[in-house]
Amino acid sequence: MKKFIYILILLFAITSIGQNKYIIKGKIKGMKNGKASLYMIEENTNDDEELINQAKVRNGKFKLKGTLQTPPMYYRIKFKLGRKTYTDFFLDEGKTDFVMDVSEVAESNKNWMTIGLAPSVSGTKNTDLFIEYYKKLNSIEKPAGLEDYYRTIRSNPSKEVLNKALKKYKEEFLPIMENRKKAIIMSSIFENPGSEFALTLLSNHLSDLSPLTLQDKITLFQALDKKLASHLYYKKTETIINGIKRLAAGATAPDFTLENSDGDIVSLSSFKGKYVLLDFWAFWCAPCIKQFQHLKVLREKYKTQNFEIVGVHADPNKKKWLGALAKHELPWPQVIDTNITDKNSSYNLYKVLAFPTTYLIDPEGKIIAKNMDAKDLELKLNNFLMK
Repeated sequence: MKKFIYILILLFAITSIGQNKYIIKGKIKGMKNGKASLYMIEENTNDDEELINQAKVRNGKFKLKGTLQTPPMYYRIKFKLGRKTYTDFFLDEGKTDFVMDVSEVAESNKNWMTIGLAPSVSGTKNTDLFIEYYKKLNSIEKPAGLEDYYRTIRSNPSKEVLNKALKKYKEEFLPIMENRKKAIIMSSIFENPGSEFALTLLSNHLSDLSPLTLQDKITLFQALDKKLASHLYYKKTETIINGIKRLAAGATAPDFTLENSDGDIVSLSSFKGKYVLLDFWAFWCAPCIKQFQHLKVLREKYKTQNFEIVGVHADPNKKKWLGALAKHELPWPQVIDTNITDKNSSYNLYKVLAFPTTYLIDPEGKIIAKNMDAKDLELKLNNFLMK
């Protein structure tokens, strides 16, 4: 799990100042002069944000005021402190007192994202719920032996020792931590089904990186109060959930037609009758390249057993793609998706949010599983093909 450095402090106190009007009065410890920028985050991502307001920071103080054009939503305030420094919160109508401590930013690791919450805060309901949620995450009980793992990593170990430690972390510690995180996510949403906090928290955990299963996501979405149905986040979450359902185990794998390295047109449906591992990758993706060796072993083992791999290069750079094919000598069929922004592209049909993304498909064209690790994938193939 990524280690976040929590250094930013939010304090909120709301009083009535008129319908849909907001005032943010800020005090910043560790920053004398500068600029505070307020952004609306449409989908709670680092990339999808809209600048709403700006104010100068003078002697560590600033004021932002305006009219809300949306229901309570996730907003972000950014400060330039030698790197991107920001904090996220829900902005409701009323007065918000904002206190932030950035005195440790210069000393912290510049490779880490800096977000944070105060140990004791007061403010809007949504903000309080988020703060309580992060407190719970920070207090997750660490499994026995995890500190030994951290000491090993910090000790500049040999490659052999490092790989052994990483294997133990992945197989023993990570599942425990993810299960505990999952329990906090689910209880936080179930206990506050009518809040924008719950809606946003779920929208943050729709990707494959979340500890939530597909069924967890569906169950949590169904638990949300229908009064949230008009909210932008609800509509987008519903669209994603419906898309995920269409790619669940047992669903028909969406067909597509793309160009291969010889310039011929190839359809996924042309492989019907075989077990197919659909592999979405890109020339610049190190984990994609790393797994090629294992895929070569699998294909060699099962190539006479009704099994094929189909690689989909989900980046339009054809020259780089052809170069990667030549360099890595991939023996299985390869096609390229040059129009990944199209809603009907293979990239979007399969909801590719990270690389590599893989789907195992049965001879009838039904999805068996998604993103299995090497061990589980081989077990599945062995069960299906070596009967």
